[in-house]
Amino acid sequence: MSKHDYSSFNRFDFDSFDTFFTGQNGQKFKFTFNTNNYFRKHSITHRYGVSAFFSDSRAISNIHSLLFCRAYENTILPQSFTRPFLIVFYGDLCIPCVQFEQVFQKTMGDLEALGINFATVHSQHENVLARKLGVRSLPHIISLVDGDVRPFRGDDVSYNILVDFIARALPKDLIVEVNDQNYVTFLTGWRDNKVRVLFVSEDSKVKLNYRLVAFYFRERIAFGYVKADHTSRQLRERYRVTDAKMSSMLIFNEDISRSVATLSVSDLKTQLMKDVLDSNKYLFLPRITSQVGPVSPGCFAHHYLFKLVDHVRLPVPHWKRPLSNKALRDARRQ
Repeated sequence: MSKHDYSSFNRFDFDSFDTFFTGQNGQKFKFTFNTNNYFRKHSITHRYGVSAFFSDSRAISNIHSLLFCRAYENTILPQSFTRPFLIVFYGDLCIPCVQFEQVFQKTMGDLEALGINFATVHSQHENVLARKLGVRSLPHIISLVDGDVRPFRGDDVSYNILVDFIARALPKDLIVEVNDQNYVTFLTGWRDNKVRVLFVSEDSKVKLNYRLVAFYFRERIAFGYVKADHTSRQLRERYRVTDAKMSSMLIFNEDISRSVATLSVSDLKTQLMKDVLDSNKYLFLPRITSQVGPVSPGCFAHHYLFKLVDHVRLPVPHWKRPLSNKALRDARRQ
Protein backbone atom coordinates (compact mmCIF):
# COMPACT_ATOMS: atom_id res chain seq x y z
CA MET A 1 0.00 0.00 0.00
CA SER A 2 1.51 3.34 -1.09
CA LYS A 3 2.15 6.06 1.49
CA HIS A 4 0.67 9.48 0.70
CA ASP A 5 2.91 12.54 0.72
CA TYR A 6 1.37 15.44 2.67
CA SER A 7 4.49 17.60 2.75
CA SER A 8 3.14 20.11 0.24
CA PHE A 9 -0.01 20.90 2.21
CA ASN A 10 1.72 23.42 4.51
CA ARG A 11 -1.00 23.24 7.10
CA PHE A 12 0.81 25.52 9.54
CA ASP A 13 2.98 28.57 8.82
CA PHE A 14 5.00 27.94 11.96
CA ASP A 15 5.47 24.61 13.64
CA SER A 16 6.86 25.35 17.11
CA PHE A 17 7.49 21.69 17.78
CA ASP A 18 9.59 21.38 14.66
CA THR A 19 11.53 24.55 15.51
CA PHE A 20 12.65 23.31 18.91
CA PHE A 21 13.48 19.76 17.96
CA THR A 22 15.21 20.37 14.62
CA GLY A 23 18.66 21.92 14.16
CA GLN A 24 19.78 24.19 11.35
CA ASN A 25 21.26 21.31 9.34
CA GLY A 26 18.25 19.09 9.74
CA GLN A 27 19.69 17.29 12.76
CA LYS A 28 16.97 16.09 15.11
CA PHE A 29 16.57 16.60 18.85
CA LYS A 30 18.86 19.58 19.26
CA PHE A 31 16.65 20.72 22.14
CA THR A 32 16.76 19.21 25.61
CA PHE A 33 14.57 20.30 28.48
CA ASN A 34 16.87 19.89 31.43
CA THR A 35 19.97 21.82 30.39
CA ASN A 36 19.80 25.65 30.55
CA ASN A 37 23.59 25.42 30.51
CA TYR A 38 24.17 29.08 29.65
CA PHE A 39 21.89 30.27 32.44
CA ARG A 40 23.56 27.97 34.96
CA LYS A 41 27.01 29.09 33.89
CA HIS A 42 26.11 32.72 34.65
CA SER A 43 24.18 32.17 37.85
CA ILE A 44 24.84 34.40 40.86
CA THR A 45 26.45 31.44 42.61
CA HIS A 46 29.10 31.14 39.89
CA ARG A 47 29.70 34.79 39.00
CA TYR A 48 29.52 36.66 42.33
CA GLY A 49 30.66 34.16 44.91
CA VAL A 50 27.25 33.62 46.53
CA SER A 51 27.43 30.16 48.06
CA ALA A 52 25.41 27.35 46.55
CA PHE A 53 24.30 24.10 48.19
CA PHE A 54 21.56 21.72 47.19
CA SER A 55 20.09 18.81 49.11
CA ASP A 56 17.27 16.33 48.79
CA SER A 57 16.21 17.35 52.28
CA ARG A 58 13.46 19.96 52.08
CA ALA A 59 14.48 21.50 55.42
CA ILE A 60 18.13 21.90 54.37
CA SER A 61 17.12 23.31 50.97
CA ASN A 62 14.89 25.89 52.66
CA ILE A 63 17.73 26.95 54.96
CA HIS A 64 20.06 27.31 51.98
CA SER A 65 17.47 29.33 50.07
CA LEU A 66 17.11 31.70 53.03
CA LEU A 67 20.89 32.10 53.31
CA PHE A 68 21.10 32.72 49.57
CA CYS A 69 18.52 35.48 49.88
CA ARG A 70 20.56 37.15 52.63
CA ALA A 71 23.74 36.79 50.58
CA TYR A 72 21.96 38.49 47.68
CA GLU A 73 21.03 41.39 49.96
CA ASN A 74 24.56 41.70 51.36
CA THR A 75 26.52 41.17 48.13
CA ILE A 76 24.45 42.03 45.05
CA LEU A 77 22.38 44.95 46.35
CA PRO A 78 25.39 47.07 47.42
CA GLN A 79 27.04 46.57 44.03
CA SER A 80 23.96 47.93 42.27
CA PHE A 81 24.85 51.46 43.44
CA THR A 82 27.85 51.57 41.07
CA ARG A 83 26.93 49.02 38.38
CA PRO A 84 23.37 48.20 37.27
CA PHE A 85 22.26 44.58 37.19
CA LEU A 86 20.08 42.60 34.82
CA ILE A 87 18.92 39.42 36.55
CA VAL A 88 16.93 36.57 34.98
CA PHE A 89 15.00 33.96 36.95
CA TYR A 90 14.72 30.69 35.03
CA GLY A 91 13.67 27.11 35.66
CA ASP A 92 13.75 23.58 34.28
CA LEU A 93 11.11 22.46 31.75
CA CYS A 94 10.71 26.10 30.69
CA ILE A 95 10.35 26.51 26.92
CA PRO A 96 10.16 30.37 27.06
CA CYS A 97 13.47 30.32 29.00
CA VAL A 98 15.10 28.43 26.14
CA GLN A 99 13.64 30.91 23.66
CA PHE A 100 15.02 33.83 25.66
CA GLU A 101 18.48 32.32 26.22
CA GLN A 102 19.87 33.49 22.87
CA VAL A 103 18.66 37.08 23.42
CA PHE A 104 20.19 37.08 26.89
CA GLN A 105 23.49 35.76 25.55
CA LYS A 106 23.76 38.45 22.85
CA THR A 107 22.76 41.26 25.24
CA MET A 108 25.29 40.14 27.80
CA GLY A 109 28.02 39.84 25.18
CA ASP A 110 27.44 43.40 23.98
CA LEU A 111 26.70 45.25 27.22
CA GLU A 112 28.75 43.62 29.97
CA ALA A 113 31.90 45.41 28.80
CA LEU A 114 30.00 48.72 29.03
CA GLY A 115 29.50 48.30 32.77
CA ILE A 116 26.33 46.22 33.26
CA ASN A 117 26.34 43.14 35.50
CA PHE A 118 24.36 40.09 34.36
CA ALA A 119 23.25 37.18 36.51
CA THR A 120 20.73 34.35 36.57
CA VAL A 121 18.84 32.67 39.41
CA HIS A 122 17.21 29.21 39.41
CA SER A 123 13.73 29.99 40.71
CA GLN A 124 13.06 26.51 42.16
CA HIS A 125 16.38 26.27 44.03
CA GLU A 126 16.20 29.86 45.31
CA ASN A 127 12.48 30.00 46.07
CA VAL A 128 12.81 32.44 49.00
CA LEU A 129 14.39 35.11 46.81
CA ALA A 130 11.95 34.32 44.00
CA ARG A 131 8.97 34.88 46.31
CA LYS A 132 10.54 38.01 47.79
CA LEU A 133 10.91 39.57 44.31
CA GLY A 134 7.46 38.49 43.15
CA VAL A 135 8.43 35.88 40.55
CA ARG A 136 5.22 34.36 39.17
CA SER A 137 6.19 33.28 35.66
CA LEU A 138 9.38 32.34 33.83
CA PRO A 139 11.58 33.75 32.56
CA HIS A 140 11.27 36.64 35.03
CA ILE A 141 13.54 39.57 34.12
CA ILE A 142 14.42 42.37 36.52
CA SER A 143 16.73 45.37 36.55
CA LEU A 144 18.49 46.27 39.79
CA VAL A 145 19.74 49.87 40.06
CA ASP A 146 20.48 51.70 43.32
CA GLY A 147 18.88 48.81 45.18
CA ASP A 148 15.61 49.40 43.29
CA VAL A 149 14.10 46.31 41.62
CA ARG A 150 12.09 46.85 38.42
CA PRO A 151 10.44 43.89 36.67
CA PHE A 152 10.25 43.71 32.91
CA ARG A 153 6.65 43.90 31.74
CA GLY A 154 5.91 42.83 28.21
CA ASP A 155 5.02 39.83 26.10
CA ASP A 156 7.84 40.29 23.58
CA VAL A 157 11.53 40.26 24.49
CA SER A 158 14.02 41.17 21.79
CA TYR A 159 17.57 42.50 21.93
CA ASN A 160 16.53 46.12 21.30
CA ILE A 161 13.68 45.95 23.79
CA LEU A 162 15.98 44.57 26.47
CA VAL A 163 18.63 47.26 25.87
CA ASP A 164 15.94 49.94 26.12
CA PHE A 165 14.67 48.35 29.35
CA ILE A 166 18.16 48.62 30.88
CA ALA A 167 18.59 52.23 29.71
CA ARG A 168 15.25 53.28 31.22
CA ALA A 169 16.23 51.79 34.58
CA LEU A 170 19.12 54.27 34.97
CA PRO A 171 18.59 57.61 36.77
CA LYS A 172 17.41 60.38 34.43
CA ASP A 173 19.73 63.14 35.66
CA LEU A 174 23.11 61.47 35.14
CA ILE A 175 24.07 63.76 32.26
CA VAL A 176 22.75 67.28 31.64
CA GLU A 177 22.53 69.06 28.30
CA VAL A 178 25.21 71.73 27.86
CA ASN A 179 25.54 74.38 25.14
CA ASP A 180 26.87 77.90 24.57
CA GLN A 181 24.23 79.39 26.84
CA ASN A 182 24.94 77.40 30.01
CA TYR A 183 28.42 75.87 29.79
CA VAL A 184 30.06 78.51 32.00
CA THR A 185 27.45 77.95 34.72
CA PHE A 186 27.95 74.20 34.48
CA LEU A 187 31.75 74.31 34.61
CA THR A 188 31.87 76.77 37.52
CA GLY A 189 29.57 74.66 39.64
CA TRP A 190 32.52 72.78 41.19
CA ARG A 191 31.67 74.11 44.65
CA ASP A 192 29.72 70.88 45.09
CA ASN A 193 33.20 69.29 45.25
CA LYS A 194 32.80 67.51 41.90
CA VAL A 195 34.98 67.53 38.82
CA ARG A 196 33.19 68.57 35.60
CA VAL A 197 33.23 66.42 32.45
CA LEU A 198 31.86 67.23 29.00
CA PHE A 199 31.06 64.63 26.36
CA VAL A 200 31.08 66.17 22.88
CA SER A 201 29.54 64.29 19.96
CA GLU A 202 27.44 64.92 16.89
CA ASP A 203 24.96 62.22 17.97
CA SER A 204 21.58 63.59 18.96
CA LYS A 205 21.11 60.92 21.63
CA VAL A 206 23.46 60.28 24.56
CA LYS A 207 25.09 56.87 24.19
CA LEU A 208 24.38 54.19 26.76
CA ASN A 209 28.05 53.74 27.68
CA TYR A 210 28.30 57.48 28.49
CA ARG A 211 25.39 57.12 30.90
CA LEU A 212 26.89 54.01 32.49
CA VAL A 213 30.23 55.77 33.03
CA ALA A 214 28.37 58.73 34.55
CA PHE A 215 26.50 56.33 36.85
CA TYR A 216 29.77 54.78 38.01
CA PHE A 217 31.48 58.13 38.82
CA ARG A 218 28.46 60.18 39.89
CA GLU A 219 29.68 60.61 43.50
CA ARG A 220 32.82 62.43 42.29
CA ILE A 221 32.01 63.84 38.86
CA ALA A 222 29.21 65.87 37.24
CA PHE A 223 28.64 65.13 33.55
CA GLY A 224 27.35 67.22 30.67
CA TYR A 225 26.61 66.37 27.05
CA VAL A 226 27.42 68.77 24.20
CA LYS A 227 25.90 68.19 20.78
CA ALA A 228 28.41 69.25 18.12
CA ASP A 229 26.20 71.65 16.15
CA HIS A 230 25.51 75.38 15.93
CA THR A 231 24.31 75.51 19.57
CA SER A 232 27.83 74.75 20.86
CA ARG A 233 30.09 76.52 18.36
CA GLN A 234 31.50 79.00 20.89
CA LEU A 235 32.20 76.29 23.46
CA ARG A 236 33.98 74.06 20.94
CA GLU A 237 36.09 76.93 19.60
CA ARG A 238 37.15 77.95 23.11
CA TYR A 239 38.30 74.45 24.05
CA ARG A 240 39.60 73.56 20.56
CA VAL A 241 37.21 70.73 19.79
CA THR A 242 37.62 71.18 16.07
CA ASP A 243 36.59 67.86 14.53
CA ALA A 244 32.86 67.30 15.00
CA LYS A 245 33.19 63.78 13.61
CA MET A 246 35.28 62.71 16.61
CA SER A 247 33.84 61.86 20.02
CA SER A 248 35.52 63.92 22.75
CA MET A 249 35.66 63.92 26.53
CA LEU A 250 36.94 67.02 28.37
CA ILE A 251 37.73 67.06 32.10
CA PHE A 252 37.77 70.29 34.15
CA ASN A 253 38.74 71.21 37.69
CA GLU A 254 38.40 74.69 39.26
CA ASP A 255 40.21 76.39 36.38
CA ILE A 256 37.78 76.43 33.45
CA SER A 257 40.15 78.29 31.13
CA ARG A 258 41.35 74.92 29.87
CA SER A 259 40.65 71.25 30.42
CA VAL A 260 43.02 69.20 32.58
CA ALA A 261 42.61 66.20 30.26
CA THR A 262 41.06 65.65 26.83
CA LEU A 263 40.20 62.54 24.83
CA SER A 264 39.28 62.77 21.14
CA VAL A 265 38.78 59.47 19.31
CA SER A 266 36.36 58.02 16.79
CA ASP A 267 34.72 55.94 19.51
CA LEU A 268 35.09 56.49 23.26
CA LYS A 269 35.52 53.05 24.79
CA THR A 270 34.21 52.49 28.29
CA GLN A 271 37.42 51.21 29.85
CA LEU A 272 39.48 54.02 28.32
CA MET A 273 37.09 56.61 29.77
CA LYS A 274 37.17 54.95 33.18
CA ASP A 275 40.96 54.88 33.27
CA VAL A 276 41.28 58.57 32.42
CA LEU A 277 38.48 59.64 34.78
CA ASP A 278 39.88 57.57 37.63
CA SER A 279 43.12 59.54 37.37
CA ASN A 280 41.31 62.91 37.35
CA LYS A 281 38.32 62.45 39.66
CA TYR A 282 39.36 64.96 42.33
CA LEU A 283 39.45 68.74 42.30
CA PHE A 284 42.78 70.46 42.87
CA LEU A 285 41.97 72.05 46.26
CA PRO A 286 39.16 70.03 47.87
CA ARG A 287 41.17 66.84 47.42
CA ILE A 288 43.06 67.89 50.61
CA THR A 289 40.05 66.82 52.66
CA SER A 290 38.17 64.48 50.31
CA GLN A 291 40.66 61.62 50.12
CA VAL A 292 40.42 60.65 53.77
CA GLY A 293 40.06 56.89 54.14
CA PRO A 294 37.51 55.07 56.30
CA VAL A 295 37.98 55.17 60.05
CA SER A 296 38.61 51.83 61.74
CA PRO A 297 36.08 50.68 64.35
CA GLY A 298 36.96 51.89 67.82
CA CYS A 299 39.04 54.83 66.56
CA PHE A 300 38.12 58.47 66.92
CA ALA A 301 37.88 60.58 63.77
CA HIS A 302 39.48 64.04 63.90
CA HIS A 303 38.18 66.74 61.59
CA TYR A 304 40.28 69.68 60.51
CA LEU A 305 39.16 72.89 58.85
CA PHE A 306 41.44 74.56 56.31
CA LYS A 307 40.89 78.14 55.25
CA LEU A 308 42.67 79.49 52.18
CA VAL A 309 43.70 83.18 52.31
CA ASP A 310 45.50 85.49 49.91
CA HIS A 311 47.89 86.87 52.55
CA VAL A 312 48.35 86.74 56.28
CA ARG A 313 49.42 89.45 58.75
CA LEU A 314 51.77 88.04 61.37
CA PRO A 315 52.28 89.76 64.76
CA VAL A 316 55.53 91.77 65.04
CA PRO A 317 57.98 90.35 67.63
CA HIS A 318 58.33 92.54 70.72
CA TRP A 319 62.03 93.19 70.05
CA LYS A 320 61.17 94.67 66.65
CA ARG A 321 58.39 96.95 67.85
CA PRO A 322 59.21 100.73 67.97
CA LEU A 323 59.96 101.99 71.47
CA SER A 324 57.55 104.33 73.20
CA ASN A 325 58.62 107.85 74.30
CA LYS A 326 58.86 106.72 77.92
CA ALA A 327 61.11 103.80 76.96
CA LEU A 328 63.35 106.15 74.96
CA ARG A 329 63.77 108.56 77.96
CA ASP A 330 64.61 105.69 80.26
CA ALA A 331 67.21 104.38 77.79
CA ARG A 332 68.90 107.84 77.58
CA ARG A 333 69.16 108.17 81.37
CA GLN A 334 70.96 104.85 81.48
